[in-house]
Amino acid sequence: MVYPSLDLERLTVAERLQLIEQVWDSLRQRADVLTLSADEYALIEARRAEHRAEPTSAVEWESVRAELLRDQDADDARTDAPTRR
Repeated sequence: MVYPSLDLERLTVAERLQLIEQVWDSLRQRADVLTLSADEYALIEARRAEHRAEPTSAVEWESVRAELLRDQDADDARTDAPTRR
């Protein structure tokens, strides 16, 4: 099977993040074929227990994403790089 090449450098940051989200969504649809090691499963369970103990410590993805984009813009401004949104 031949796949088209993708020049990631031509994509904006927002387009790359959207692509990542699409890849994760496609993996989530096939979660039944993904397996976890015992260590990975234990880590997930530990993090779930931490969240149950302190549910307000969670941060919504939209907030994390906005902060990452602000940080990227600040980095670009410091290096005189063009914003890639």
